[in-house]
Amino acid sequence: MTLLRLNFDVFHEIASYLPQGSRNYLMRTCRALHRSPEADKIILGGYIMLRSAQKFASFVAFLDAEEKRRCQYVREIWLYPDYNTFPRQALLAFSRCIPRLASLNSMKLHEAELMFAICPEFGEAFAKLTSLRNVDLFDVGPVTCVVLQALESELASIRMRWLIDMDEEFLVSDENHPVQRLVNLSSSLESLSCEN
Repeated sequence: MTLLRLNFDVFHEIASYLPQGSRNYLMRTCRALHRSPEADKIILGGYIMLRSAQKFASFVAFLDAEEKRRCQYVREIWLYPDYNTFPRQALLAFSRCIPRLASLNSMKLHEAELMFAICPEFGEAFAKLTSLRNVDLFDVGPVTCVVLQALESELASIRMRWLIDMDEEFLVSDENHPVQRLVNLSSSLESLSCEN
């Protein structure tokens, strides 16, 4: 039996146990799989962790292709840039894909403050997402707080880690307290964790 004759549900179940990188390689082994909308579900169905600027740019190009139809399959993204942040142009391109990420329910973002500061469009697009339920933000500062205040998603869980060199006065002022900044999420928020 060839791989293409395997029932897709069985194939999908097997592929779901593979790490993300292995799923990507599997899709590249066969032209029929690579071009299939079903393959997009397999590639994008699990969490997607992006570290290098090159992989981030490649991922954004993959999402952007075919009129951004692949965006609908993205569920969870982890952005962990190797060197502080991703290039502004890549963040800008990703910002244009964000409105189509209708199924994105979880995001982990390292260097949040820096990314939102160098690309305000990324922060604006992030704030307009309505599907997010869980957010984990590292290196949170004043810019990130403004983005969170504008967030339209009804988060169930948020975990924030403040910048290491964050100004003490900023952290202790009432207006910057996480509870004040996230008052717009009070009806949906079940878990709030803040670390310094």
